[in-house]
Amino acid sequence: MITKISHLVINVNTFYANFMKYTILNCADSQYPALLKETSDMPNKLYVRGDLNSGRPLVAVVGSRKPTPYGLQMTARIVQELVAAGIGIVSGLAYGVDKQAHRSALDAGGYTVAVLGNAIDSIHPKPHKGIADEILEQGGAVISEYAPGTSTQPFMFIERNRIIAGLCIGTVVIEAGPRSGSLTTAKRTLDANRSVMALPGPTTSELSSGTNALIRSGAVLVRHGFDVMDELGIGYSKVSTSPKPAVGALGGDTPEEKLIIKLIAQGIFDSQQLIERSKLPAAEFARIITLMEISGKIRDSGNGTWTLR
Repeated sequence: MITKISHLVINVNTFYANFMKYTILNCADSQYPALLKETSDMPNKLYVRGDLNSGRPLVAVVGSRKPTPYGLQMTARIVQELVAAGIGIVSGLAYGVDKQAHRSALDAGGYTVAVLGNAIDSIHPKPHKGIADEILEQGGAVISEYAPGTSTQPFMFIERNRIIAGLCIGTVVIEAGPRSGSLTTAKRTLDANRSVMALPGPTTSELSSGTNALIRSGAVLVRHGFDVMDELGIGYSKVSTSPKPAVGALGGDTPEEKLIIKLIAQGIFDSQQLIERSKLPAAEFARIITLMEISGKIRDSGNGTWTLR
């Protein structure tokens, strides 16, 4: 009877593997990711759909499930610059920053890996099945440590963060509140003795409280993909024939940014005067001015004043 049950289990696994077109990697297999194998709590098995061995350096890009427009814009910018340099993007296929990271990598024609917090035979959240399909069509990978049919439990989404961190040479946290799961990914990255990088944000934004705290604790402040490459020791000439753009040339101007630049050029340097002349709400001005500083359009001159680069 035991022999029959064993054969039945094997046949069911074979059926799932053939139907879902996934492979099973044991930690002793030569195809098991080398960086993940270096971690102390690697999963014994990985269920893999697609190509997990691309040969590219991988960077994790994670963050809030409910990011601000600033967070989404900066995710797209950083990911596109990394992809242009031949770097693969790893994230968790969740709402918010994860989705934007995968989407931006796909739109840039890049390689991306989605690490699921549930069984390999399902996609969570369900609306992201289309993105998962695109990842596979474009030569990326969708992976999980959980076998088909495994019931999804809340702890699984936290546990998968160690895989995201373990696959990569570094992790970039875009926006994160004080209790964000992305901070767990950052901790797992530190546990693996790898680089944690974070995007700064307004001190008034709760979604930047986690990233700002990471920076205060020693994480590397990043403004764009080139900061990430500098931190990881990836030379531009090694991975891309495109020259590093001038800091002030990164990204396009919004109407609000153009207005602020025009006012500064007219000699209005004080934040309060800029708010009054631009007629922007103070919170919105703070968000825009921070983004402009990070992208290199303006410089903080101290005492609430700004100058053009």
